[in-house]
Amino acid sequence: MNQFERFEVARSVQDENELHNVQESDPVKMNPLNFRKKLLDQFNGARRILASGDISKLLEVLSAIEQFDILFRSNLFGPASDMKKLVWNRQLEQASWEYIQNNGVDLKKFGGTLHYKDYIGFHWMGDIWALMDLLLKAFPGDAMKKVMKQVKTWMELLEKLIILIWMGLCMPKTIPIPKGEEFSAAEALYGNRFEIGCYSNLIFSVCFVKKLPYQKRMFTAGAACSRCETNCEIIRNEEGEDEIGELCVPPSGFYTQQQEEMKALETSFSSSIPIILITFLVIFLALRK
Repeated sequence: MNQFERFEVARSVQDENELHNVQESDPVKMNPLNFRKKLLDQFNGARRILASGDISKLLEVLSAIEQFDILFRSNLFGPASDMKKLVWNRQLEQASWEYIQNNGVDLKKFGGTLHYKDYIGFHWMGDIWALMDLLLKAFPGDAMKKVMKQVKTWMELLEKLIILIWMGLCMPKTIPIPKGEEFSAAEALYGNRFEIGCYSNLIFSVCFVKKLPYQKRMFTAGAACSRCETNCEIIRNEEGEDEIGELCVPPSGFYTQQQEEMKALETSFSSSIPIILITFLVIFLALRK
């Protein structure tokens, strides 16, 4: 298979995956908050930077400092050859919502690793851009809107810097990774992960991912997208042309698997209802005696 054929196969596979992603996000596009797409863009943006090896290039420049030299030589910060693209999982979003309902803001665990059911999670930044959009609509004057748009542009740059620093501080600093270690927000940087779900408000978010078997490294070091089990993602550059990106597309059939998991959850809940009713009936009859 030549390069052109590989490109076409990759694009057709991604088109199928993107179709499911759009189906997941369509209702949100009518919502000005649109937090699902925003969070996916944040996490996949961080994964692309890591996979590309851009952080390692910076560490190489700073390698005269011993601590940075150690990080550079261990390839802890990329490049990554098997980093998958994250997609949204409604079941994980539901788990995030339930966690907040049960625990509230839970600021004592902010910056740490969260646990709920069989998932692992972390706090994340809220949807401050929704507030910015509301402010833009609140000011009728064009001059003020231009100022607010400039502020938003600078805030977006600051946001990217915060994301990189936040995740960088959470990442493991030694290889192999000690068994049982957990890494809060950096859990979203494991190359094998491809699903995430969050519940968000203006101030903060809670996100959950599925647990993975123990791995010595977060990803396999190597040229971006060179060891994909599927194909490389196709992204559109600034000129409007399609090109091969740094991330691997998720495994085929992931959307069907998500649907099956949701049905299993609904079936489990439905089957538990008769048991609950019987229990209440037994208690009621016992109290009548």
